[in-house]
This record gives sequence, C-alpha cells and structure tokens, in this order.
Amino acid sequence: LLLFSETPQVFYVSEFGWVASVIFLYLLQYTLSSAGERRFLTRKALIAPLIGIPLCVFYCTFGDVLSNLLWCGMMIVVSYHSIRGLAYAQIQTGTACKMRYFHIGVLCYVAVEYVLWISGCLWPGYSISAPYCWFDLLLTGSLFALLPATGKAVQA
Repeated sequence: LLLFSETPQVFYVSEFGWVASVIFLYLLQYTLSSAGERRFLTRKALIAPLIGIPLCVFYCTFGDVLSNLLWCGMMIVVSYHSIRGLAYAQIQTGTACKMRYFHIGVLCYVAVEYVLWISGCLWPGYSISAPYCWFDLLLTGSLFALLPATGKAVQA
C-alpha cells in the first residue's frame, strides 16, 4: 500500500475470513472423526478430486490462479474427507452412524460453494437479479443447516 499507493489485488479481508472458515471446517471434521474413520480408505472419496480439479482449471480461466488453486485445493480436501466419512458412517451402527448428517451437510456446503463460483464466472455482477446473489444466500443457508447436523454428530 505504501509503495504502490494501491491495495493488493491478491487477497481481501473477506477472502481471509473464507479461508479461516474452511480451515475451521476441516479442523471440525478432524476433531469429530474417529481414528477408524481417519484410517478408512474408499475409492468413493476419489470423486472429490475428479470433480474439483476440472472445476479448478475452469475457475483459473476466469480469475487469479494462485487463489483458485488455494480455494479449490481446500474444497477438495474438505470434500474428500466428507465423502470418506460418509462411506464410513454408512457401515457403522448405532450412534456412530449419526456422523453421516454432518458429512452430508459439509458436502452440501461444498456443492453450493462450487455452484456459487460457477455463477460468478458465467454471470458476473452483484445486483439482486444476478444468480451469484441467490447462490450466496443459499450458501449462508447451508452454513446454518450445518449447525444441527454438527449437533447430531457431537451427540454420537
């Protein structure tokens, strides 16, 4: 700011908040998962990079490469762990299977985040009629929906 008399165009305050929230979501996933879940391997979890990597390439054509690599990489990691956790929860019985609600909530968050980014690439603009605005509201709703799912997972 002092050298060039302008703000840096790489990261903004809201982006730091977003990165912090995804790191918190990952830490929550790690904390709620059992040691058996963390060791569980399934091929189903490979869906996360199979979807995330092409979307990352798509996003990089519209925006900053470094930030898109960071964001998509974090979303791939979070979705990978959720798919793995969902597959693990489906073979569990009793209270351990309640973790599936949390993993479904995280996957809904990831899906809405991807759709939000796609809408921002294809239909730029910040008016109330832009799809980005409505997907942003849906994203906020998915975060609120994650609260009861986390409550069920904690009770497990």
